Amino acid sequence: MASAAVSMPTEDRIVRNAAWNFAGMALPIAVALGCIPVVVARLGAERFGVLSLAWLIVTYFGQFNFGLGRATAKFAAEDLANEAGRNVPTIVRSSLVVHVVLGLIGGVALASATPWLAARVFHVPADLRPETSGCLLLLALTIPLILVSDCLRGLLEAYRRFDQIAVVQAPATAMTYLGPLFVLPWTDNLAAIIVPTLLTRAAVASVYAWLSLRLVPNIRRTRVVDWTLVARMLRFGGWVTVSALSAPLLAGLDRITIAAVVSLSAVAWYATPFEVVSKLWLLSAGLLGALFPVFAGLAARDRTALAPLYLRATKLLTAAVVPAAALLIFAGPELLRLWVGDEFAAHGAPVVRWLAVGIAVNVVAQVPFTLLQSVGQARVPALLQVVQIPFYAGLVWLSASAFGIAGAAAAWALRAAVEAVVLFFAVDRCVFASIEPRSVSLLRPAAACGVLAVFVPIAGQLSLGLPASVLVATGVVALILAAEWNFLLSAADRTAVMTHRHALFGRVRGVA
Repeated sequence: MASAAVSMPTEDRIVRNAAWNFAGMALPIAVALGCIPVVVARLGAERFGVLSLAWLIVTYFGQFNFGLGRATAKFAAEDLANEAGRNVPTIVRSSLVVHVVLGLIGGVALASATPWLAARVFHVPADLRPETSGCLLLLALTIPLILVSDCLRGLLEAYRRFDQIAVVQAPATAMTYLGPLFVLPWTDNLAAIIVPTLLTRAAVASVYAWLSLRLVPNIRRTRVVDWTLVARMLRFGGWVTVSALSAPLLAGLDRITIAAVVSLSAVAWYATPFEVVSKLWLLSAGLLGALFPVFAGLAARDRTALAPLYLRATKLLTAAVVPAAALLIFAGPELLRLWVGDEFAAHGAPVVRWLAVGIAVNVVAQVPFTLLQSVGQARVPALLQVVQIPFYAGLVWLSASAFGIAGAAAAWALRAAVEAVVLFFAVDRCVFASIEPRSVSLLRPAAACGVLAVFVPIAGQLSLGLPASVLVATGVVALILAAEWNFLLSAADRTAVMTHRHALFGRVRGVA
């Protein structure tokens, strides 16, 4: 037998998998919130700045697999749907070989660039350069481990073992922030502080390998590398990589522009609320991480079965994110005041509100984005992101020049809305063209998101303290939830929510 059997998941199982994803991402965030202030206080601003830049470098080098991790999940999921997994060992072996090669190249590239990065890019003070170089050299050793883990994680995603992924990934990611606390009592040397990260990455790769061999024992016996398959995976993964590299550029254009046309202080006033509101993306990441292999499997087996799941995912994400965004629109500025003080709240209030609108729309737009990737149309969202870069750059420049950081946030929201419209239209044309138009069914989710834009000027006219703001926000959220239950969700959707609510709120165990 080539691999363990896997069947298409029930809705209950999808919800449980999404819950595992969400928990796996939320735990490291909670750990980071507790650990980072302590690490900053012990390391000092300069050393922590170098450490955070080193983390950023590793994140970017993690894209050095050219999207093959997601390609592994897609191709394996399709094979499980069509061929009962007969080709999965070859898919994984072929992908793994390429991941190892790319990881070694990436590690050597980072190690070779270390002196240049420390001196010319990061402008690290001379007395910190030896530590910085040691830190980056150790991180270079993690690149092959990260890429191998990414490949094997793709296999687990194809088998929808999100429980195993969460159990491995959550503590591993948390160790990025906990690791320095174990070392700091003895030394603040940056190279020493990175050692727990290196050991954790090695452990993650080893555990993923063990789990993968349990699922697909024939990986060990397969010696074939199918280069034709590798070429197909790279074509798909290349477009995924374009999206992965374009997204940070789009995310950073607003801050770069604000620094150029407003001030560096304004960057902080903008970036702080952005970091808060961006946590709304956990909702889409949790659900759509679980849905990607399901979409891929259904696309290979029966595309007509995709439409109901796609529509339900869109409506349920809308139902979840709109109340959360409304809470931030009405109470966000006062919560910001409580967290970082009056100055940030005064300048960041309109930023919180407009970004809540934009990111809520973008959360919902991740459904067509993920569907397009899963059915092999990754070039569509990738090209969309590339094409919009110059237009968005001009828009945010004009908006920030005229209206400051509030204008930049409004430009972000407008860009997100236009992108969402194009993505939903692309799904109609590229995925459901032979079935029936689906955009009409999405008018209610679009209206729910549009209500958020109406709330922004209303909330801006209110001048309330924290208790009153929370009270008003709670009332608005209650009204939104009632309206969504009665007008956004169909009877079948409401039945599904009630049937599967225990998957989110009950004890999560025995999940496959």
